[in-house]
Amino acid sequence: MDRFPTIKFLLKNSAWLPPLAGLVFPIIGVWLGIRTGLLEIIVIGLLLGPIVYLVVRSYIELVTVMAEYLLPQ
Repeated sequence: MDRFPTIKFLLKNSAWLPPLAGLVFPIIGVWLGIRTGLLEIIVIGLLLGPIVYLVVRSYIELVTVMAEYLLPQ
């Protein structure tokens, strides 16, 4: 049985996961803003993109540090 599959997934895909997460909110925000005609949704989506990117990147860095020190190799 493979132990800690989520941590291994995060460590393996740490290069492309934060940019992908950071792009999801602007894309959804622009799409919803165009569908509803509300400019505020576009602005919120564009502002949330970099914030989500930094949060996901810092989370992956924390998981990486914890995995290096706490998990057996």
